[in-house]
Amino acid sequence: MEAASMDLRKMDRLRQGPSDNVLADLSWAYLHRGRKLDAMQLFKRIKTTRMPLLISLMSKFSAERNLPACKELFSFSKNNPRAVDILVEVLLYSGETNEARRLLDSLSNGKIPPSGRSFGRVIVKLCKANDLEGAYGVFLNMRSLQLHDPNAYVSLSGLLRRRHRIEGNLNATETNDSVHC
Repeated sequence: MEAASMDLRKMDRLRQGPSDNVLADLSWAYLHRGRKLDAMQLFKRIKTTRMPLLISLMSKFSAERNLPACKELFSFSKNNPRAVDILVEVLLYSGETNEARRLLDSLSNGKIPPSGRSFGRVIVKLCKANDLEGAYGVFLNMRSLQLHDPNAYVSLSGLLRRRHRIEGNLNATETNDSVHC
């Protein structure tokens, strides 16, 4: 690998860029050795995107919750659904629920919509925050794309039951108060 790195530097000095295959192979080698930043730098020089390499890089940075690196790599993804899943996961972990929601909204009209899994994760997060309106809006968007996620249904129905139970208790309290007056 070190010899390949030296050859790469030599090609750069001679202003002959290495082929995409050489860059991809070297990037994979760096990635497998745990040198994610070096792998990412080489990946960015590849002219034709290698989706498996991109997804692997995003997954590695996702494990570290490295949002800036994931966002930068996502710009190469052409909205690949798996890349969207990874970015949404990191955004949610970083507390950027609204940004994840905006990302899904912006990608919903594209040629390749995000997966139901991405929508489901955002819905679950919004339900945990008791944001019924936000969760329902994302749910309607998901349904309009004919996507499904079982976790989204469970979380949304749970939030609706909790809200109904709370409102039912409030109405019962108001009724009891009026009887005693």
